[in-house]
Amino acid sequence: MTEKDTLLFDIGLRMQAIRKRLGFKQINFAAELGISPASLSEIEAGRAKPMFDTIFNLTKKFNVNVYYLLHGQCEMFSGDDVDRSIGTGKYGEYT
Repeated sequence: MTEKDTLLFDIGLRMQAIRKRLGFKQINFAAELGISPASLSEIEAGRAKPMFDTIFNLTKKFNVNVYYLLHGQCEMFSGDDVDRSIGTGKYGEYT
């Protein structure tokens, strides 16, 4: 596995962790990000890289820390608003 493959795989795992933490199924999360469910599946599996628009939507809509997404360091979310909303039903379809 090349360094690029490892990076894509790691980003995919972090995207999946973010989605699950927010309580989304792939189909709904993909719609929120403006991509197809197949594209999200490919990203989460590490077979495709997220495009700039996807990363922008993820960080803007859900306050995701881009440094966490790309490097796995720092907090998953940039602010307290998302952390307080998790589990309240505000995001995703699970409460």
